[in-house]
Amino acid sequence: AALAKRRGALDAEEAQLLARALRLEIWRQLGKASLYEYLEEVLGYVPKLATERVRIATALEDLPGLADALANGELHYSAVRELTRVAVRETEGRWLEATRGKSLRQIEQAVAGRKRGDLPDDPADPTLVATPIRFDIRPATRALLRQARHVLEEERGYRLDDDELIAALCGAVLDGAGS
Repeated sequence: AALAKRRGALDAEEAQLLARALRLEIWRQLGKASLYEYLEEVLGYVPKLATERVRIATALEDLPGLADALANGELHYSAVRELTRVAVRETEGRWLEATRGKSLRQIEQAVAGRKRGDLPDDPADPTLVATPIRFDIRPATRALLRQARHVLEEERGYRLDDDELIAALCGAVLDGAGS
C-alpha cells in the first residue's frame, strides 16, 4: 500500500512536469523533434504510452480533484487515466463520487460509451465504445504508418489517437477509390 501511494505521488509529479514541459516546449532546447521523441529516448516510453501520459498530464491541469486523488494514493494511475477521458472541471466531483471505492474494471465500465463532459448517470452511447484490434506488420510498414500519422498530425495540428488515425487512413483510401 505504501508503494502504491508513493507511485501515485510520482505519477502526479510526472504529470505536472510533463504539462510544464509541453507548455515550455522544452524538447526544442534539448534538440529533439518533439516531446514524444524526448519521452521515448529519456523515459523509454513507446509513442502510444508517451501520447497517453501527455494527454493525462494536460487533462489533470484542469482537474485538481483527480490530480489530488492520484497524488495522495486515493486513485491509481490507471483509474485516473480512465476518468480523464470523461471528466471535465464541472463533472469531476460527480465522477470522483461515483467511482470512489470502485475497481479499475468497474471504472472502465462506468466510462465506456461516454464522452468528455458526460456525467456518470448519463446513458452510455454504444457508438463511442472502442474495440481493440491488432495487426502484425513488418518494420517497413510500421515506419510507413508512423510517417502517415506524422503527416496527418502536421496537417491537423494535433496528436491523433488510434481511432482518428485509422478513420483518416480509411477515409483517404475510400475517397480515392471512386476516382
